[in-house]
Amino acid sequence: MTDWTALAALLCAGLGSLTTALFQGMRNRRDGYNRTRREHMDDIAQWREDLAQQTRDLEALLNYWRGVAAAYEYQLRSAGIEPVRPEPPGAPLNHRMQEGD
Repeated sequence: MTDWTALAALLCAGLGSLTTALFQGMRNRRDGYNRTRREHMDDIAQWREDLAQQTRDLEALLNYWRGVAAAYEYQLRSAGIEPVRPEPPGAPLNHRMQEGD
């Protein structure tokens, strides 16, 4: 084996290992990106479930207080007292709708 043949064999082996290392690095980077994206999607799904549960809890609380208010209104009407209904808190929304926004 001559010097040039040995040098060519070393260069080919080095080029092959460099190419393999580059492709493995690209694949590892892509796999890491996909794993991170999957974790983010799982986090978003968990946050969505938590928000949905909080919404259900708040709706249940709202329904409870609506029932309490209805019971008090019934008791007042049964006693001959006409309850006074306050203005709804959505007045700024009504104002914007009247302006045509």
